[in-house]
Amino acid sequence: MDPSNTILFNPSTRKCRLLPSSPFDVPNGYYRSIECGGFALDSIVNDFKDFRISRVYMEDRYGYPEEGEKKVEVYEIGIDIWRELDHVDNNLPRLFWLTSSILYKGTYHWITTSEELDQMILCFDVGTEIFRSMKTPYTNRFSNGKVP
Repeated sequence: MDPSNTILFNPSTRKCRLLPSSPFDVPNGYYRSIECGGFALDSIVNDFKDFRISRVYMEDRYGYPEEGEKKVEVYEIGIDIWRELDHVDNNLPRLFWLTSSILYKGTYHWITTSEELDQMILCFDVGTEIFRSMKTPYTNRFSNGKVP
């Protein structure tokens, strides 16, 4: 099985479904690194979607990954089709599988850092398939148990 395959499992029915492989290949000499993904109900069309965010990159002459471009693929369960979003900003922050995400009211949220290393929240609306970001709330920093 391809390591980028996705299996959906419904614990209440005990049924599973292997999603078809993505039809979007990477050019020769390039690699794909899936950074994260998700599964949610799109309440606009009343259908489930699976999505993955990946980075397509080349390796330098020492084998280290160079900067690449972001790709977002969306699979619509009801119509059995993969689509690649063409409106994704390549300045999206890097996401990691271990990064916590939360789905709230049809939007995925991740805590990540910007290029300036400021903490931020990246949001992906599953219905509109649009990314946006927001600053994290201000929190006091504690030092020796005291608020500065």
